Amino acid sequence: MAKAKKPVTVTTVRLEEQFKHVTYDMLMLAMSLRYINESWPKRFENSMYGPNEVAKGAALIKIRSLDGFLYGPYQADDIRFGDFVSAGYCSGPRGTKPPSWFRESVNKYAAHLTKERTIRGVTRPKADHIVKYGKEILKSCEFFVEDCTVNGLKLERRAGRYHAAFLQEWGVVKN
Repeated sequence: MAKAKKPVTVTTVRLEEQFKHVTYDMLMLAMSLRYINESWPKRFENSMYGPNEVAKGAALIKIRSLDGFLYGPYQADDIRFGDFVSAGYCSGPRGTKPPSWFRESVNKYAAHLTKERTIRGVTRPKADHIVKYGKEILKSCEFFVEDCTVNGLKLERRAGRYHAAFLQEWGVVKN
């Protein structure tokens, strides 16, 4: 028996707009993970850092964004996974949640300028951890998109283009 189509409501339109932003961050994270291990010509480097370091920074920001979306904690104006659950588009997050030490490390080194960042006892995210946990978050997001689309949320216009580009990048990155 086919699933009944959900009626188009203000909530559906709002969630489809939010869906677009989630798919954009998924694409940016997948691209950043690919670029972390890319070999770059010397002309792209300056005296201190090359594109790989820029890719790590971008990946950390998108990891923070998507991890927050999936697992919280939430601020009042955050896009929340739970809103999609409440609307019946998916159930709870599937996949592996990054360990708390990694989440704290991302928060201290990428998302906020904190005094604690200067303390050597705080673990700085390493490239291999960024890639490993970035992939885990993308797997969870992939399940989220799959569940939502199966249950009637549309990947239209930009969201569809972001998702199509994500699938290309993900095909390179996930293995």
